[in-house]
Amino acid sequence: MMSTQKPEHILPYSIRLLTIKQVLNRCLEDGYFDCHKKEDVIYNKAIIKLCLSDSRASDEFMAGGNGFRFRNHKKDKKGKLVSVEAYLPEK
Repeated sequence: MMSTQKPEHILPYSIRLLTIKQVLNRCLEDGYFDCHKKEDVIYNKAIIKLCLSDSRASDEFMAGGNGFRFRNHKKDKKGKLVSVEAYLPEK
């Protein structure tokens, strides 16, 4: 099945791909995927999603910053955290 998306130019594509690889490598180096608690996994996934969608967040993450905050905490019926949204406060 052919994709109906417009082809992306090679330069923006390569920059985006390199950024994604840098973020994922940073995650591996910092042990983001080596979590022992389910809640840690949820918070880390929120940070990764934010970094992949926001260049300012990617810059903060690559610099090793701790400026991430969390909101929209959702819990299941047992009170366990199931999702959260990461954000960077405005400076």
